[in-house]
Amino acid sequence: MIIGGWNFHALRFFRPSHMGGKPKRGEDPRGDIRMAVRRSKVMVPLLGGFVVLLTVMVGMWGYNYKTSEALIGTLQGSMTTVHKMHIISELMEVIRARTRIAAVMLDENDVFENDRRKMELDGLANRFITLRSELLKLPLDQVEKRILHDLSTNVIPTTVKSLQEVIEVALWVEDSALRDAARRKLFNTVQPGQGQVIDHFMQFQTHLETQITQATAVTISSYRTNLHSQLLVLLLVLLVVLLTSYITMRRVMGIESTLHYEKERAQITLISIADGVITTDTEGYIQDANKVVGALLGHKPASLIGKQLEQVFPTRARDEESPPLHEDLKTLLSSATPQSMNTMVVLESDGDDLLLDATLSPVQSSEGVVLGAIITVKDVTEQQRMSEKIRYQARHDHLTGLYNRHAFADLCRESMEAMKADEVHCLCVIDLDRFKAINDTCGHKAGDMALKQISTMIQGCVRKYDYAARIGGDEFTIFLADCSQADGVKVMEKLLEQVQDYRFLWEGQQFNLGFSIGICEIHFQVPFEKSFQAADAAVFQAKDDGRMCIRTRTVESNLLETPTKEETNWVGRLHRVLGVEPLALVAQRMVPSPSMQDHPPLYEIFMRLPDGEKHHPPNAFLPTAERHGLTGDLDYKVLKMALDNLLLHSDGRIYSINLSAKTLEDKASSAALLALLAAHPKRAKQICFEIDENTLINNMEVCSQFLFEVKQHGAVTALDNYGGSLGNCLYLEQLGLDILKVDGQLVQQAKNKLSTRTVVSSIHNISHSMNILTVAKHVEDAELAAQLLTIGFDFQQGFYYAKPEPLMV
Repeated sequence: MIIGGWNFHALRFFRPSHMGGKPKRGEDPRGDIRMAVRRSKVMVPLLGGFVVLLTVMVGMWGYNYKTSEALIGTLQGSMTTVHKMHIISELMEVIRARTRIAAVMLDENDVFENDRRKMELDGLANRFITLRSELLKLPLDQVEKRILHDLSTNVIPTTVKSLQEVIEVALWVEDSALRDAARRKLFNTVQPGQGQVIDHFMQFQTHLETQITQATAVTISSYRTNLHSQLLVLLLVLLVVLLTSYITMRRVMGIESTLHYEKERAQITLISIADGVITTDTEGYIQDANKVVGALLGHKPASLIGKQLEQVFPTRARDEESPPLHEDLKTLLSSATPQSMNTMVVLESDGDDLLLDATLSPVQSSEGVVLGAIITVKDVTEQQRMSEKIRYQARHDHLTGLYNRHAFADLCRESMEAMKADEVHCLCVIDLDRFKAINDTCGHKAGDMALKQISTMIQGCVRKYDYAARIGGDEFTIFLADCSQADGVKVMEKLLEQVQDYRFLWEGQQFNLGFSIGICEIHFQVPFEKSFQAADAAVFQAKDDGRMCIRTRTVESNLLETPTKEETNWVGRLHRVLGVEPLALVAQRMVPSPSMQDHPPLYEIFMRLPDGEKHHPPNAFLPTAERHGLTGDLDYKVLKMALDNLLLHSDGRIYSINLSAKTLEDKASSAALLALLAAHPKRAKQICFEIDENTLINNMEVCSQFLFEVKQHGAVTALDNYGGSLGNCLYLEQLGLDILKVDGQLVQQAKNKLSTRTVVSSIHNISHSMNILTVAKHVEDAELAAQLLTIGFDFQQGFYYAKPEPLMV
């Protein structure tokens, strides 16, 4: 019978050589050759032993066949000899009987009685002739032929003639003298002649007994020889097996001893779910079901047998394209050329409905006749819920529940691609004012609570078909569909009124927050990026104008707008830093797990813009640097300072630098970074470039090419702020990343949420399966650090372990 089946495969994982592991097999084709040679060292003795064993067995079979044929021939000859002896015995009995009857006839006077005996003599004569003919048909040796020839020529004719004369007298002569003479002839001639015949037959029988004795001796000898040969072959086979096993074990042990330095680290997280199995006949009646099916239905499997599938296994379509399971079964059984099919159906139950992944496979005879079907079902309800949760988390901010930057940009682009020439939308960018005071005074927990409340306020002012997102620590965006700029201003004015009346309370303290809002009208065929830049510039204008206000811009006005006073100040400071004034750098160490203690120290470098005793963080001046095309020069200076600092250390440390999206988009800037790496080949391997996940997704081709060229120079690559989008895992291995840094908000939520902790653990396991090291960000307490250590993260980064320290150059 032919039954549909499944194929499974295994994954093998390798760590990049510059990250402390062995080279990938794809990078060194000689690895496959070495593995083939090692396998041959095991296979050759096994195959050799098998060939020797097979040869011995074939030879033994041939020898046994030949010996058996000889034994069979001997036994057949013995059977023929025994048959000859039976014939000889019967011939001698016939001769004795004829003599006795002839003697009785001479003493009998009753004519009729002698006639009867004469008939009996004739019958014995015929029996003698028959037996003699049967004996002559059997194979005879020379001794036997000589004895029979002597009987036929010298003994039997004379004896038979004399016996015939005696019988004639007994039948027809009544004269007593003649009868006495016949009686004397019987005793003097016939009986001695009959004795000679019997003597010859006795010689014949003695010869046959000798043959049987010799055949028996030969048979016993052959049997013993055969037993000895089989014992010898058995010992030889045992010796071959032991020798083969010894050689194989020695070579396996040798291979294991030479492979200890190539040992691969592999962790595969598998969730094994037992499948339910149902078998049906051609009419759809259940023939068998296992315990899993019974558990799904709440019945014993035996109670399901003999019932229609739709009666005991009620399912409905998951969507319009998926019919119920019993309809798929009918289609399968009625098809002239049935093929296995897979479907997703919903099992209706008294409690929550279950989502099942079902596979239907035909059971066919060797002639292709459908005999029934095998249905395997797997409960994927929990997997589906987890998948939906992961998809949701990949598109939403983990703290506020609003869309994240990546999802918001996608939704806006989709709406803009679908808009008509006469339609208009409105893009609003909101910056939360005075939020830093809450974090600095009450801590991140209070800050998170304030962000949640503000997010609820923002979500409440938009319609169900509008989009609201959190795109930064304290930055939000709103996409108002089919909304003019004037109407958008009215919506934002209501939001300003709400935040003006809002007070954040925390442990007896009260904080006032505010909004700086920028609005840009979106028109047909205008790129989303330009509209966003205009709205973002309007936010800066609102900040310059005293905050808690709304400013508007168009794409055209943004290109012609005179920079604000604050922006002009930032531009001047940036040019001075890129010239003669120093740029301050701080480094925060990523603490390794116990298994990574031998790995070179890993630090992330942050830039600071000096302003007297104050040092401004990147989020204060990078937006200005991006608008004026200065990020490439800043990243170049950071890289140069990091390379110079490496000369002060001999511990092999690695500095990780986070590159701006604008730097990667500018070919001249990225080429300058690569040229600087090429100028310092020995220190290049101690540099790691981090690229933000959103930057990578928004410009995959450019980022992929840059990462490839970076690795060509020996540097390390990392993906920053990975948010758990498992759907994006496909590009991770293709990029050849060395390090993956999990988003800090996701890490912090993993402390108290089991579902988020499961996502974080899955990210770690998947990364390890691709030989990518994992870093957990924003680790701020011992409890979270212990959980991450249990999950197995390679490095942890956060204030719990170390704060950024100034980097001496």
